[in-house]
Amino acid sequence: MMRIAGPVANLIAGLVVLLAACAEHSTQYPGPPELTLGFGERELVLIHDGDPVPIATGPQGGTIVWGAASVRYLDPEELELIFTIKSPRGAQSVRRVLADLHDADGGFAASTTFGHPVFLPDEEQFQSQPCLWRLEARDRDGRSAVDEKTIVPTKDEQP
Repeated sequence: MMRIAGPVANLIAGLVVLLAACAEHSTQYPGPPELTLGFGERELVLIHDGDPVPIATGPQGGTIVWGAASVRYLDPEELELIFTIKSPRGAQSVRRVLADLHDADGGFAASTTFGHPVFLPDEEQFQSQPCLWRLEARDRDGRSAVDEKTIVPTKDEQP
């Protein structure tokens, strides 16, 4: 059996301590991740299954629905949000967003995020149709949550 000499052993021990100190610490939350899907350009508007959701004109002239959510017990930095809308006619739209939630108290407080444009590639495939509106949120530590609602994207109508 080979024995490591004093200076080399001290170097190895120092590297082990340094690497352990640099390892990312995963925050322990008091409950499972919480996620509530909604819509809104400037604020979160809560929705229920079957609610109408307004179709809007986006910043670049496209047809969109504004994605929004409330999040708790997920790491609020570099939070990945994946909004999906599926129409009964087979059309689908997906929008991936990376968000930093600055008012989330490290993920312990409920925080809102809004103003995420989800493009509708063919408005007629979605308008006035019951569509599945889904949001998946995933944090840097791999924790995730999903919320789904059936919505009816509607032009020129506020719920």
